[in-house]
Amino acid sequence: MSQREAIPLPSHASAMHPPPPAPPPIVRQVYRNPAAVDDELVEFIYRPSCDAGALGVFVSVLTGPPGPRPWDIAPRVSAPLLAMWGDTDTFVPVDSPVGNFFRRLADERSDAQFHLLEGGY
Repeated sequence: MSQREAIPLPSHASAMHPPPPAPPPIVRQVYRNPAAVDDELVEFIYRPSCDAGALGVFVSVLTGPPGPRPWDIAPRVSAPLLAMWGDTDTFVPVDSPVGNFFRRLADERSDAQFHLLEGGY
């Protein structure tokens, strides 16, 4: 554990779930600086999974409908749009269809901006 105080878990969670395991490789892949993946971060990510109903939420996120696509809802957005993207994002790369959409949107709309940031996700 890190030197900081541990986040207290609900009483039902501590009885149902062991302490968080070592960070799985996927967590290290998300962060550009793998050294940033410490016990405190893993606990912060792990803790919500201990809440009652967490499994149901997780399953619904993975099996439910994907929701609207950005290109379907962007035309209805009347507020200015700001898209900030990590240049090494591995989950949704900047050259993906979604990244390309937001890049083009900044060229097509005067109230839209696209900023490419150094760093990953």
